Amino acid sequence: MRITTLNQRFRDDFGEVTGFRFFEVFKQARAGKDPISQTLDDGHPHESEMILNPADSDRFNSLVWTSPILTRTGKLIQILVMFVDVTQIRQLRDNLSSLGLMIGSIAHGIKGILTGLNGGLYLIESGHHRNQSGKVDEGIDITRLMIERIERVVFDILYYAKERTLNWERVDVLDFAGDVAATFEMRLREEDIEFVLDVDNACGSFEIDRTLLRSALINILENAADACREDPSKKDHTISFYCHPENGLVRFDISDDGIGMDAEAQRQLFDLFYSTKGNRGTGLGMFITDKIIRQHGGQIEVESTPGRGTRFVVSLPNQLPDVVKRFRSGQIIDFEFAQPE
Repeated sequence: MRITTLNQRFRDDFGEVTGFRFFEVFKQARAGKDPISQTLDDGHPHESEMILNPADSDRFNSLVWTSPILTRTGKLIQILVMFVDVTQIRQLRDNLSSLGLMIGSIAHGIKGILTGLNGGLYLIESGHHRNQSGKVDEGIDITRLMIERIERVVFDILYYAKERTLNWERVDVLDFAGDVAATFEMRLREEDIEFVLDVDNACGSFEIDRTLLRSALINILENAADACREDPSKKDHTISFYCHPENGLVRFDISDDGIGMDAEAQRQLFDLFYSTKGNRGTGLGMFITDKIIRQHGGQIEVESTPGRGTRFVVSLPNQLPDVVKRFRSGQIIDFEFAQPE
């Protein structure tokens, strides 16, 4: 299994590894199921795709062909192995697959929004012709809600499609939470949903990208409102938005008494293109929300019971390590909270 001869292109990509065992160089190659091991086993040519992952290099997706070199008596003495780097082709294929899923998901979401807009316009027109101001007001409220959903879809698409440097700034938590609450509370006008805000004055300040984190928290609050709207079991609902400090962290606690989620929905909630709203959701919102929070070195937890509501807890450090701030919006770093002694 030792490498005896290399061409220059192989040296350029992987370095001078003559004399090394093949599976010492390529740690993730699966011995036994790869074409090299198969040719060693049966003495015949083989081909397949392999993932090559040298210790000091990026991973390569390669198409691999083997050709046995035999003595006159048929004894296998060496194997000629040819690699074709298809990493970019594979990435393009994966990106196109994700793009197709995203387009399909967004199309279903927009279709649901357009249905809502048509319903709102119908109420406005019929109320206007019949001089029924109640219908007009109801139609305006529905239309306004659908426009807000379009804004959320556009934000999700732009965030998912483009990397950018996060704009870190130190922000007063009380001021920030009040801004988030005021923005969200405006969207609950004339709805049977009570909004409860409670922010501990001892929260202090933290380092955040204000625009991104604000969008993430509002998205959680909007999901809470949707869960309440879809719950026919009771007329009045409550959404609570609490914020308090704990062991060097700022915790946002968002709960509702809406329809809730089962265990399977909770498990998939932050997966790309998964939506609890069927055709009315794009499957981007909670995926991006989770991504934004993790980019802030934070964590998000969810507890839910069908018919009894849902609770989200977002924990964020009030002092970010420099390693977190060096990452762009398209990157994630796993960050463990250090508990004080």
